[in-house]
Amino acid sequence: MTGTLDDVSLIERVRQGNAHAYGLLVQRYQRYAYTLALRVVRDPMVAEEVAQDAFVQAYRALDSFEGTAKFSTWLYRIVLNAALATQRKKKRPQTPEMPTHLADTVQASDDLLGQERRAYLEQGLAELSEKDRTLLTLYYFQELSLEEMAEVVAQPVNTVKVQVHRARARLARVLEKLMKEEVHSLL
Repeated sequence: MTGTLDDVSLIERVRQGNAHAYGLLVQRYQRYAYTLALRVVRDPMVAEEVAQDAFVQAYRALDSFEGTAKFSTWLYRIVLNAALATQRKKKRPQTPEMPTHLADTVQASDDLLGQERRAYLEQGLAELSEKDRTLLTLYYFQELSLEEMAEVVAQPVNTVKVQVHRARARLARVLEKLMKEEVHSLL
């Protein structure tokens, strides 16, 4: 069964000329790649293009993958670089608009309170810097370890730990402000 093969086995098959094996890797990581790209570029259509481009880049560079890091970490680094390059090309000021959906990163819930919390979280993330959004996405939504994050963002682990801590503190301040504004609007 190819669906249960680990990443290293699939990569070996791709290197032996099995294109279907790369398709399985794409299926395995497409949601993660899209979500990370969306957090950076903040446009669903552009995020889809970035993710697709990143998979093409990864395929072309697959021979340079040494296996010292997990494939997912290596791929996330490619996606992040592609998204940041796209953002730089745009050179337009960031707006605090919310992405139209984040269904790939947040499980749907019928619980109204849960939906409201997610809406506040999404709004709070949208008000953070690109760097903070990326770090919090990698940590909470992609569930990468600090070591994996350090590889993705090319920073020392201790630096990433401090940056995540500070990003969480900034998110908490933004959420506190949003909640106070909501309460005042009800009065």
